[in-house]
Amino acid sequence: MYKYLFSRLVRRPGFYFAILLGSLITLAQVPEILSFRDKLQTSVYTRWIESFTGSPLPQIYWMVFPLLVAIPFASILRADQKNNYFYLIQVKGNSKHYMNRAFIMNFLVGGLVGTIPLALNFYVLATILPAIKPNLVLDGDGNITINKMSLTIFPDLYYSHPLIHVCLFLFIAFLVGGLLACLAFSIGMWTRSVFLTISSSFILIYMARFFLPSPNKFWESSIIPTTYANQTGMVHGISVPLIIISYAIFMVLTLLIFMRGRRRYAI
Repeated sequence: MYKYLFSRLVRRPGFYFAILLGSLITLAQVPEILSFRDKLQTSVYTRWIESFTGSPLPQIYWMVFPLLVAIPFASILRADQKNNYFYLIQVKGNSKHYMNRAFIMNFLVGGLVGTIPLALNFYVLATILPAIKPNLVLDGDGNITINKMSLTIFPDLYYSHPLIHVCLFLFIAFLVGGLLACLAFSIGMWTRSVFLTISSSFILIYMARFFLPSPNKFWESSIIPTTYANQTGMVHGISVPLIIISYAIFMVLTLLIFMRGRRRYAI
C-alpha cells in the first residue's frame, strides 16, 4: 500500500507546487542578505528566515504553512474516489488498511513539505554568511533573553549550540507540518470539497487564534502550532509544557476525527 501511495504522490503536481511555492518564499530573503555590506559580521543563525530577518517573509511563510502542507496529499481520498480505486479497496475490505497508511503518509509528506523550504533557506544563507555563534550582548536588538519571556524555547542552547537549536526547530516544523496535513486529511473524510479539505487546517488555525481563551499573549505563543514552530515567533514568551499539551490536544482531536471518518467508509 505504501508503494502505491508513494507512486500517487510523485505523480501529483501539488506536491512539487507546494515545495516550489514554499521555497520561493523562503529564498526571496537571499537578495536582502546579499545587499548587506557587513556580511562577514552577520551570523547565519541570527539572519535565517526563522530568526531576526526584519522582513515580512517569515510571517508570509507561516501564514500559508497550513495550506502548503495540505496541498500535496490531504485530498488523496477524493482523488482515489474519483478514479474509482477506493471503491475497489472497499469491496476487498481493505479500506481501514488504506486509511491508516494514507494518514501516516500525510504526516510524513506534510512534515517534509513544511520543512524543506526552511532547511533550504538555512543552507543557502550558510553559504553566504559565517556561522558565528549568537552573542547576547553584541547582537543588540536581535538577542534572545534567557528568561520566561524569551523569544524561543531553550535559549541557553541557542547561544551554546545554535546549529542544534536550528535543527530542533526544523524538527518542530516537521511535527507541526505533519499534524496540520493529517488534520486536513481527516476533515477531508467528511467533505467532498477538495478546496475545503486543503483549506481546513488554515481556517482552523486562524479560528483558534480568534476563539481560544487567551488571557494574555503568552498563551497564544504557546498554543498556536504555527507560532511555536517559528524559532523566534514567541514574541510574548513561551511555555514548553503548554506547547506539549497544545500539540497533544490537536493530535488527539485529529485522531478522533480520523477514526470516526474511517468508520464511515468501512464495509
